Amino acid sequence: MSSHLASAVNSPVPDRRFIFTITTGRSGTHFLAELFASNLDKAQVLDEQLAYSDWGVNSPDVSHLTTFNHVGNSSHVRAFWCQKFARLKALDVRYFAEMSHVLAKAGLVENLDQLQGAGVVHLIYLKRDIAKTVISFINRADFLNMGNMWLWYLDLAYPNVIVAAKPFVSLGQVGFALWYILEMRVRAEYYRLLLAERAGIVFHEVDLEDVVRIEGATKLLAGLGMDLTPAAIRMPGQVNANPVSGIDESAQRYIREVVGSFTFDAAELARAWYEQGYRLSRLPEDR
Repeated sequence: MSSHLASAVNSPVPDRRFIFTITTGRSGTHFLAELFASNLDKAQVLDEQLAYSDWGVNSPDVSHLTTFNHVGNSSHVRAFWCQKFARLKALDVRYFAEMSHVLAKAGLVENLDQLQGAGVVHLIYLKRDIAKTVISFINRADFLNMGNMWLWYLDLAYPNVIVAAKPFVSLGQVGFALWYILEMRVRAEYYRLLLAERAGIVFHEVDLEDVVRIEGATKLLAGLGMDLTPAAIRMPGQVNANPVSGIDESAQRYIREVVGSFTFDAAELARAWYEQGYRLSRLPEDR
């Protein structure tokens, strides 16, 4: 687990911290929400905002996700973040944490300038074992329905992506889920590069297997400004775990073999794409 502070230490901003994730889902966001709710001081902590009145207001709706992943940070997408961030800036809290994995797929990072001056932004690049995550997705049939992919994940047919989908298509649902996880890992590394010189933004890389242990939780909370002793930290129990998997051992073994067959360097892929001048905020005609 690592942290990168981009010139934020002496920034003339209020003592407020806004915390968001860049991750896939099925990766520990519910655990982090419980951890933060139990340990952050003067905090408003949310997981996913899913009331009917939240869509298009507090949570991006399908149009924001599909627009961003077709053309980039359009006026439609930016308008969503403008009204959302205006409310966040008015909150009387020290910490605002929203662990929804959907936000980063709908232009969260591209619109953080609208939070500038309101406090320090912490982005948590949350990772979980890839094979375990794929198994969790397949167990829930998350990639069987295109509408579900548009609402929560990513579509392999989106034009505004970094990782080429072609090698994964023939693998069916396992390939779809694997491509999605790899795309999100590359996006996280891309955002690390994009934000490297931005003041007031802290980038944390967190592995779920580490943060569910007291040592990892202590380190993450310290990085957010909560210097608690391990004995003082209230650890959540098992949160939002799948029920007993309906996938038999042979199928799980196949998934692990497929995952193991891909050699993948997310940081290198992100850097190569970034250095060619590509940006998720816009879709150039020659891409």
